[in-house]
Amino acid sequence: MKKNIKRRVIKYKEPDDSFNSNIFQEPEVHYATMQSLLGGNKVIAIQLQNEFDLMQLTRNGLQLAAVIRVAQFLNITLDKMANILHISPRTVQRKKDTDVLSPYSSEQAIEVAEVIAKGMEIFRDREKFNKWMQSEIRALNFQKPIDMLDTSFGTKLILQVLGRIEHGVYS
Repeated sequence: MKKNIKRRVIKYKEPDDSFNSNIFQEPEVHYATMQSLLGGNKVIAIQLQNEFDLMQLTRNGLQLAAVIRVAQFLNITLDKMANILHISPRTVQRKKDTDVLSPYSSEQAIEVAEVIAKGMEIFRDREKFNKWMQSEIRALNFQKPIDMLDTSFGTKLILQVLGRIEHGVYS
């Protein structure tokens, strides 16, 4: 025996505009902060809006000018920044501001910029953020975040701790 089963049709309702704008607000701010930090439209040819744009920027390579801006923001020397990017300081000194870095160095610089953008979202103060980056953090095995920026694993760990701080978890 077959029973008659009524099938319910659920119609998709398009959300109103305020719904859409709220969903995308936070990531847009994050990418806009990264864009500004890396030198804005003068240094970066594409508008950063998502991870695909970051992949394209990595493949195209960052100009040295973007790396200089990141180093200045973190209050570190260009030699220290070169070490973070696994480039010899002498190579960095020889390059012009408009010279493009390799995809590997570019990716590391973009990851550093992502850490800064997240940190500024949370601390909302450059001095406080830089002080935190120079402090030994218990959740990072008592290492300084600034010393962990040279690997993808390090930047991921820093982002995890920043996320914990953002959500009020003791870190």
